[in-house]
Amino acid sequence: MSYFGRVLFEWHGTPFFVTERAYGPRQRIASHVHEKPYLCVVTRGEYRERTPGATHDCRRATVVLHPAGSRHSDEFADLESRCLNVEIDPQWLGEHRFLREHAVFSDGPLPAIGLRIEREMRERDELTPLVIEGLLLEMTVAAERSTRNAMPGWLRRSMERLRDDKQECLSSTLRELATSAGVHPGHFARAFRRHIGCTVGDYLRRVRIERAIDAMNAGGVLAEVASACGFADQSHFTRTFRRVTGTTPSAYQREAKMRSGFKTR
Repeated sequence: MSYFGRVLFEWHGTPFFVTERAYGPRQRIASHVHEKPYLCVVTRGEYRERTPGATHDCRRATVVLHPAGSRHSDEFADLESRCLNVEIDPQWLGEHRFLREHAVFSDGPLPAIGLRIEREMRERDELTPLVIEGLLLEMTVAAERSTRNAMPGWLRRSMERLRDDKQECLSSTLRELATSAGVHPGHFARAFRRHIGCTVGDYLRRVRIERAIDAMNAGGVLAEVASACGFADQSHFTRTFRRVTGTTPSAYQREAKMRSGFKTR
């Protein structure tokens, strides 16, 4: 497999192939696909990775999980950067789930293990292959556990949809959201509460109020704000606003004007 860059170190050991590469300042790698799953540890410098669904700034110690067939492009920073790439035999992976979706970890056990591997390679001796193999097995366990606890991709996409600017997203029912995500409504509700810490309804209520506050700060009239943010009427808006913020919309506006140095009429 080609990882581009200048080869600094390579190690083969079933089921892993490890290589550290150096990348020049501002080097760009066009969009490409890797046939096999691998994880990348940034050991020096930083780079920006773009995938079809997101952009990530990857700094030293960041660990990026790339499933087989994932497409991405890279743009490196002003100084030389280095990446430790660990390709894993897909047959060995079996039912492990941690390399089925693109994921980025900037803290926790994965970056710590990655830097231990880098340090072992820098100070290597006759026992280095054995140490690296043990650390790689430790890393796969940590990655599997982190992935199990991470927000699933379908839920992340649902969250993005809920925060979309289109008003109809705020009117979606739980069943509609679950159908769009491709999961059962009960599973959707349980996963949402587990990862977000509240029900879908509570979250939608908060999103509506956040948008209402933005509109109020921009000088919106309360009745118009209520209608624009999907409330049945101004009374409904006031009740919900008080429930979420502990104050009323009119009181909030007065306080906001006072903080801005304006006198209320």
